[in-house]
Amino acid sequence: MNKNDFIEAASRERINPRYYSLDGGLVDNTYCIDSVPVGGWVVYFSERGSRWEERVFDSESDALTYMLARLIAEPHSRLPVLDE
Repeated sequence: MNKNDFIEAASRERINPRYYSLDGGLVDNTYCIDSVPVGGWVVYFSERGSRWEERVFDSESDALTYMLARLIAEPHSRLPVLDE
């Protein structure tokens, strides 16, 4: 999985883009992915300027797959279904 695949999958799952950052940082109440200086990728939950629940992965694909699963498991991360 790459970032474009992640965005497409998140859209299919109705994940609100406000709940994730593909550019790292400390965006409040957001799952983030970032590269690490020694190689690999880290996924963490950003809250109040801190990084929580950090997990390090060897590949971007594994990190994105994990982050998508975490977001799917969070019921409040979904966009509402609009009646047509």
